[in-house]
Parts: sequence; structure tokens; C-alpha cells
Amino acid sequence: QMSRTLEHVLGRDVVLEIQCEQDLPPFLGVTNMVKLAIMDLCATSRSSIRGAGKLTISTSQKRIEQWRAGRTLEAKEGDYVRLSIRYVANDPAEEELDRDSRHNLATVYGIAQQHCGWLEVTNGPGLSASFDLYFPIASRKFHENGHDDRTVEISGGRETILLVEDEV
Repeated sequence: QMSRTLEHVLGRDVVLEIQCEQDLPPFLGVTNMVKLAIMDLCATSRSSIRGAGKLTISTSQKRIEQWRAGRTLEAKEGDYVRLSIRYVANDPAEEELDRDSRHNLATVYGIAQQHCGWLEVTNGPGLSASFDLYFPIASRKFHENGHDDRTVEISGGRETILLVEDEV
């Protein structure tokens, strides 16, 4: 749905490739926030590419084992949908991340946290980097009466949810 907008953001010099795994299970996520995360990561990637390059967006289902979860502070054991954004620059920009890019990464990190997931950033050899967002899978149970009863298996602390109604 976002490919035309992303092609505009990336420009003509950056090839956009999208590889989405079919039949992914549903995950807990606010659509507009996930779209914002994608846009911010693409904009951050674009600022790291001087001239031509390639940006790949992919999705997949991943099982995170306990030993793997211990390698990343926010990671927890379980089943996740992974959204990956990888770029390869033909000629990388030599500047450090600019202020907007640092803000973009902070925003994406916050979105991942709000969805009980996390963000991993990896710099590749020389001209590449990748951003992996992990969102917990929401399990569904269907009852005989045809209604679906959504249950979520997310481990967490003792969070408090504040609901504010803006209409009187």
C-alpha cells in the first residue's frame, strides 16, 4: 500500500524491493504507527545513501528462543512478526546520522516499545545497514459459536493502561 509513497521518498536513484511472506499471523499493532515506523526507517536509510542504492523491505515470522532473547535487552522468548528494512548504498554518505535521522530512530524505537516489541540496528560491511522491528504475534481462538476470542500471549510487567475519552 505504501510503495508509491516510499518510491517518492527514496527518489529515482534508490531501487525499492518488497518481499512479504504470505499468510503471516496477525500481530498486535496500530496500522498508522507501523506505517510511520516504515516511513521513518526508509527516510533514515535514504539519508545514509549518497546517490544510488537499493532498499529492501521484508516481513517474516520468527521464533525467538530464550538464548537469543538474552542477547538483546528488550527481546523476549516467543513468536514474532519481523519487519526488516535493509539498504545497500553504492556510495554511502560519510556524515554521521543527522538530527532528523536520530529523531526518526528514536520514534521507531518508541513505536516498537509501545507494541511490546523491539528494534535491532545492524551495520553491515562498508555500505549497508539493516533495521529489524519485532512485533509479538497475537494468537486467536475461535469458538463454536463463530465468535473469535482474541487472546494475547505477551509477557510483561505490571503496566497501567490509561484510557482518555475526549467526547462528553
